[in-house]
Amino acid sequence: MTQTGDLLVIVPSRGRPQNIRRLLNAVHNTAMMNTHVSIGIDDDDDAASNYMKIFEECGREWDDLQEGCRKGLTEWTNHIAVPEAANYPYLASFGDDMIPRTKGWDKALITGIERMGGTGFTYPHDGSREDIPEAVVMSSDIVQVLGWMA
Repeated sequence: MTQTGDLLVIVPSRGRPQNIRRLLNAVHNTAMMNTHVSIGIDDDDDAASNYMKIFEECGREWDDLQEGCRKGLTEWTNHIAVPEAANYPYLASFGDDMIPRTKGWDKALITGIERMGGTGFTYPHDGSREDIPEAVVMSSDIVQVLGWMA
């Protein structure tokens, strides 16, 4: 992908292309920063052609759809995050069922990390679980040092 932006949202998905339409539209309608989306799908997913069609309809110029051998959530996240950490100061890991609703959510979460000195994690309140966060935004320097995101 090799495009520098403010935030890259990484979204592994399988069998749920309709969720990608919702997510892409929500990110594009609510983001206030230079926020891009990178989606990872398995090449053996029966819905792969639907993902491609939806991505052509809803993806923006610097969004990315990657298709490859079967990977789980963690492997797809790391597969995308590790090389892209050099191109984005912040990375996010979202499930394909995440729907950002708050205008400027990206700016608010990045500002939270900047207030910590530029290195750290922030979590949006997604309203779905009170016990654990299901999405994370982190500074990419952490990924670069560790060599993984998840």
